[in-house]
Amino acid sequence: MARKSKNNKKREPKPAKPAPEVRQAPPEIAAIIDAVMADDRRWFEEHPGVATRQRRAVVGEFWPMDMSNVLYVIVSQVQPGFRLRGPVVRLNARAGRVQ
Repeated sequence: MARKSKNNKKREPKPAKPAPEVRQAPPEIAAIIDAVMADDRRWFEEHPGVATRQRRAVVGEFWPMDMSNVLYVIVSQVQPGFRLRGPVVRLNARAGRVQ
């Protein structure tokens, strides 16, 4: 026999969470990001068949992240025109965390 619920009240929907704040990069940082992305695009166009690139990081490309611990960047081309960039950071060997 199925149990009957003691509480037949309909549940109220949870209120929507506020959207996270979206911050726009300052114009000088946006120009750096655009230049870095254009350079990555050109590099992959000049190296067809290669899916991954390692290069030096450019200060500002991961704004607003602190770049002081970024050693280099791995750029992966998922498909032409769609690339992922990942910073490779220096770890604090004693603490096992990012410096």
